[in-house]
Amino acid sequence: MTGAPKPVEGQRRLFRKGESLSTQAQLGMFGYDDYLIASGFQSAAQILAASLKEGGPHPHLLVYPLVFAYRQFVELMLKHIVRSMQSFATFPNNIKVDAAMSAHAIEPLIELIAGGMEAVDPQLAQSEEMRVLKGRISEFHEMDPGSYAFRYTRDKRGKRYNEPNTTFDLASFAAEMEEVAALLYDLSEWSVESNATVLEAWAGAVDRALRKKREVDVLSGGRKLYSMVHGPTAEWSLNGDSRWATAHLLGDKLVHVELWDKADVESFHVERFTPAADDAGVIALATETIWTYLKRAD
Repeated sequence: MTGAPKPVEGQRRLFRKGESLSTQAQLGMFGYDDYLIASGFQSAAQILAASLKEGGPHPHLLVYPLVFAYRQFVELMLKHIVRSMQSFATFPNNIKVDAAMSAHAIEPLIELIAGGMEAVDPQLAQSEEMRVLKGRISEFHEMDPGSYAFRYTRDKRGKRYNEPNTTFDLASFAAEMEEVAALLYDLSEWSVESNATVLEAWAGAVDRALRKKREVDVLSGGRKLYSMVHGPTAEWSLNGDSRWATAHLLGDKLVHVELWDKADVESFHVERFTPAADDAGVIALATETIWTYLKRAD
């Protein structure tokens, strides 16, 4: 091809670093989770929707990447919310969480969220916002139940995903999807805050137990107990030295307590506990594990 750069032996051509920071992308630069990737797909969809008013590609061509980008955004946001809720919500028994999280269907995901929300925040579960969100996602699911309808023309058996003459307005679709996006971001904020609240309550119980241990344990040498809870993370240290215990609230109602020493990387290990605030045995076990590690002489 005329003007094409000549390949250099051993040099990557597709995924190579560039010279301009404005065009260079770093995977994981702003984090690496479903929320971040979902935001990227929404941004791409917004750019495609804006091109409708700028004389860009014809809507008959644009429909496929535009609709798929919004659908991928929805799927990833719903999975992000389900993961956040796993630490504090009980989901309906008729939907298997693992199966729903490993598939592409979006209606089971919103049903998980709505069902898990009932006992935690029934007012939000019955709100007009949730009714609208469930309705829009159900409509999207009906059009594209498996995330294939706007990527391929036929399934493995040769059946068409959508009828070729199906017509709808892309600008209206994009405007509606931005309203869906706003509702999903609000729901995400609610789930993350609720997640942090559960850890804060659990960490508070552990912290009080640790302070009692310090008061009666002569081996602590009067060292001060430092503690901090921020977001879904809690930390403890004696005198702020190199040995720390860090607790992260994850899914499946588990707290992962990481015991680590800045001076000895090999010492790092993880203990797992169920963060039931009313379970004195679990609190006592976590407290004993953390305290034994923190007070240990170097």
